[in-house]
Amino acid sequence: MFAFSILLAIVHFHKLIKMQDIWDFPKPVVSLNPSYGAFLGGESTSVSCSCQCPVTRIHSCYNSKCREAELSEGQCETSFPLKYLRKGKTSYNCECFLQLENGTWRRSGMTDPIQIRVGDELSKPMIKVLSDSGSSSSGDYVVISCKGDIRPRGGIFNLCHSQKNDFTQERPVSGVENIAFFTINIHEPISVGNYSCQYETEVNGHVITSPFSQSVAVVERGKEGHTSKDAQMRLYLYVGLGCTAVIIVVLCLIIIKKGRYKSQTIQRTAPSAVQNTHDGHDRIYYSANLIHHRTMDEYSDVHGNKCEGVTYAALNMDGLSQNEAASVNRGETCVYMDVKN
Repeated sequence: MFAFSILLAIVHFHKLIKMQDIWDFPKPVVSLNPSYGAFLGGESTSVSCSCQCPVTRIHSCYNSKCREAELSEGQCETSFPLKYLRKGKTSYNCECFLQLENGTWRRSGMTDPIQIRVGDELSKPMIKVLSDSGSSSSGDYVVISCKGDIRPRGGIFNLCHSQKNDFTQERPVSGVENIAFFTINIHEPISVGNYSCQYETEVNGHVITSPFSQSVAVVERGKEGHTSKDAQMRLYLYVGLGCTAVIIVVLCLIIIKKGRYKSQTIQRTAPSAVQNTHDGHDRIYYSANLIHHRTMDEYSDVHGNKCEGVTYAALNMDGLSQNEAASVNRGETCVYMDVKN
């Protein structure tokens, strides 16, 4: 008896070692049917665990209570019914096993737990504005969609206008539909404003109303276009002002540069005279870039300098002897003058 117990222990231990050999089996997919954002107390659903075929066994846990299901050949999933749900949060996860011919087990590892929330009210609907997707291709309409957890016996979606504090449209749906669409004419002043929606559905023989969704805004198309046009005009104004400022700065730089060049030219061409005494006579050397008015039809060739077309001037100057020559010599223009008393 003692030996038989030891043999069973060895076999069991050997089985555990083999089960830990391979952990590369793909994780299963967990789903609820039906699936709602929130269940009400007393409702039922079914949770399933789907593995990659072939599979030998599924290990699942619901609220920390685990169980194993042996699958037949060709079977790849198992379902676990959840009846008469109680208020609160519950979770479910599962794991897949495949036994190979050599006795080794492949394991997927546990999935992330799927949360099942049970409360006192239905989940909020989801509202959305579908831009330019209405019945008119000209863009005169927008469509508002409202999605909720409609139960198998169907229900009604209601659209509410915030300014009217009343339902403006309603859409009945069957038990296989969970979304409704509402068309809004955006050119009608009474259609402008905020909208929200809610739904009604039957749960356990009673009609239950959901909370209101978040609100969405519908704006008159003409005001949208006007706002867009104003923004575009402001953009053009800013660009124009920027270009004008750049042009003004460039012109100022050009004017300043020309003023500096003119000042340098005047300083370079301004006449200067230096009186020098040479050989007992006073000679005055003039530096000038000037065009003189010719008063006589004579040209001087004094000192052998070759300056053609130079104006001859008769001057009366004290302290210079008759026919004494005074010369003005600067690299650019030469002026020779005979000075007479």
